[in-house]
Order: sequence, then structure tokens, then C-alpha cells
Amino acid sequence: PRSLTIDESLLRRMARDAAVYSLTRPVAIIMWVALAAALGISILNLSGLVAAGEDDGGLAAWMPPLVIALAVIAIVMSVSSARHAV
Repeated sequence: PRSLTIDESLLRRMARDAAVYSLTRPVAIIMWVALAAALGISILNLSGLVAAGEDDGGLAAWMPPLVIALAVIAIVMSVSSARHAV
């Protein structure tokens, strides 16, 4: 019989591979496209309002950081979930 020693390095690489796999599935790619579109639209909306002098940003100013935070949370949760599963 063969044996395999799982050390921290192997665990880290397996979790990374599992996270990359889960973040590149078709549903995940749709999520990334939706997040990128939301980021682009929120930046265009914010810059248009500020350039026209109609608004100082207000609630629209929070959208780009919120979209970026959602993307970071998706990555962190995928890595955490993959690490836990491995």
C-alpha cells in the first residue's frame, strides 16, 4: 500500500487548486461578469453625476467599493471553503 503525508504545503496547494477550480466554473464566470458590469456601470454613473455637477456622489459613491468588497468576499469564501473541504 502507498501512503501520502499531508503537510501544510500540500494542503495549501490543494486548497488553492480547488479554489481556482470553483472560481472558474461557468456559474462563477457569470458572477464575475456581473460584478465587473456592476463596477463599470457604478463608476460611469458616479463620474457622470459628479461631472454634471448634479450630485456629489452620495450613495452612488459607495457602489464601487461595495462591488469590490463582494468580489474579495467571494474569493476569500471560496478559498476558505476549499481549505475546509480538503
